This record gives sequence, structure tokens and C-alpha cells, in this order.
Amino acid sequence: TFIAQKNSITNNKKTTINSSAISLFIFNSLLMVIFSLLALIKFSLIEYFFIVSYSVLLALITLYLSYLQFNNFKKKFAIITFSLVSINYITLLIFKSITDFYELRLLSLIFVHFLISISIVFYNKTKLKKYIPLISLKAYKQGYDRGKILSIGSFLSILTEKFDRLFVYSFMGSISAGIYGTMYQFGSLMLVLQNSISRAWI
Repeated sequence: TFIAQKNSITNNKKTTINSSAISLFIFNSLLMVIFSLLALIKFSLIEYFFIVSYSVLLALITLYLSYLQFNNFKKKFAIITFSLVSINYITLLIFKSITDFYELRLLSLIFVHFLISISIVFYNKTKLKKYIPLISLKAYKQGYDRGKILSIGSFLSILTEKFDRLFVYSFMGSISAGIYGTMYQFGSLMLVLQNSISRAWI
């Protein structure tokens, strides 16, 4: 909603929006770490680490992509979007003979998102220093109050997008799901330019 209104929002308002978004990321990440402990009922500690790491890193990158859209940084947005898919696919091709596709897929996702996240933090450390003092529960509540109505739609969107992988995993096993996820990346690589342009249009 903020991205759609970006041309009419003042700089002071942008500061409030950014501090709310960062507060949401930090506090929601902490909640994610706690609630994901339920995953230990079915999965191992290593898989718990994968779940938490991937979720937090993905949230960080998504937050940054929204920030780029919010400020009309189209070139940076395209670079990050393209890098995510292309580096992931290259990593899968290089290390495909080392381990099973399921583990390889997880390791590749963690590695690529960690690499991009480190780059984001490194190149934006000056901006982050500005916002760290503004992080608070009050800012979190402001962001939550505005975004809670969208959370249902986001949750259903995630289920829709990932249902195919869950289907493959349920009926054919984890290795088949890993192979499917890898092959899906090739299609994502072909569509990444179109995806970058369509998001920029939003």
C-alpha cells in the first residue's frame, strides 16, 4: 500500500514507514525463532536451523526489495532480483554431484540468501545506523496495525505458490521435491526479467 502511494509521501513519513518496517522484521524474526520450535516435533535440529535461517533471510531480502520499490531504485531492484535466481541456479549446477537434491536445494537457498543479505547489510550500514535508534515496540505496532489486514492474503498467497512443492513432497518424497525445486529454478531464471519489469510497474 505504501509503494502504491510512494510519490505522495513526504520524507518524514518515509522515515516512519522504514522504522516500522525494520521493527516488524526484527520482532517478527524473534517470533519466528520461537514458534518454529514446534518444527522440532517432526524435524531435526538441522532442519529447524534451515527453516529459521531461510525464513529470516528471505524476510530481510523482501524488506529490502520493498524499500527499493518504495524509493524508485529500479536498477538495484533488478540486480537483486536477477542475482537471487541466477546465483541460486549456478550454485545448484556446480554442487549437484556432492549431495542429494533435497539437501543441495536447502543449502543453496541458505547460501544465496545469506550472500545477498550480507551484501545488503554491508552496502546499507550507514542507513541502518540511522534507523537502529528508531526501532521500538511502538513502531512495530504501527506497522502491524497497518499490515495485519494483508496478512491473510499473504498467507494464502504463500500456500498457493508453494502447494506444488508440498504436493510433490507428500507423494514422491523429499529428494523428488528437491529435484522439482531445482528444475523450477530454470523456469524462474527465464522469467526473472519479466518479473523485474512487472514489479517495477507496480
